[in-house]
Amino acid sequence: NSSVYKSASGNWESTYTTYNASSADYVSLSAANIFANRQVINGELQAFCFQGGSDSSNTGIYSSILGGYFNDITGIGSAIGAGYNNTNTGNYSFIGAGLGNCVTNDCAFVGSGQQNQATGAHSVVGGGQTNIACSNYSTVGGGRCNTTGSGFRYYNTVGGGQCNTAFGIYSTVGGGQCNTANGSNSTIAGGFSSCATGGCSFIGGGACNCVTHAYSSAIGVNVHSVSGSMLHANRLWLSAGALPTADPGVVGVVWNSSGTLKISV
Repeated sequence: NSSVYKSASGNWESTYTTYNASSADYVSLSAANIFANRQVINGELQAFCFQGGSDSSNTGIYSSILGGYFNDITGIGSAIGAGYNNTNTGNYSFIGAGLGNCVTNDCAFVGSGQQNQATGAHSVVGGGQTNIACSNYSTVGGGRCNTTGSGFRYYNTVGGGQCNTAFGIYSTVGGGQCNTANGSNSTIAGGFSSCATGGCSFIGGGACNCVTHAYSSAIGVNVHSVSGSMLHANRLWLSAGALPTADPGVVGVVWNSSGTLKISV
């Protein structure tokens, strides 16, 4: 059954189960209008609150459920598009579809997927399964079991992958598996089981890397930072043919002096 609350207009080409209109062209402005059969609107439908689908509940003001079943809205100005057993308690928030998704804060968004949660204000979960956007202004694009933020550490992002966490303010995990970006402004591009806890630290990929110093980076496997403002790698390959063969006169540039590596000073 479908219910149109508060206000609606249009030419209806079917028979109402409950009909409280004052004319043949308009439904009631003051009572719920319930239709058991398919309705065709030839004109404009205006409604403060709309509930479609089956066995759903819409107690929000200016909120709408367009379809699906066992969906629930209590927030103001919010919407659920379709799906099953989705819950939207935030104000001005949206769930597109999916199964068992939940929005509990204002201006938050879950696109679809299964058992995703947007608990931070202005947070976003695009899809996937069991992802949680905890902090305000945080984003989980997709994947599975990914988490962003906690407390006042806002503006973090997990693009996808599995079991990744971005807890530092302005931190990012692009993808991979079991990576953790705890440092502020830290980034892990991908890989497996790596952690970036230093401020403005970076891990390009690989596995089991850990950067605990600020402004440092790591690439490779099982690399642990030892100092700040430094690139860490367990192996480094340089193309000898591409290196300068004379001192370039630029401090810090490596060059090839007849087979001997030198650093310009």
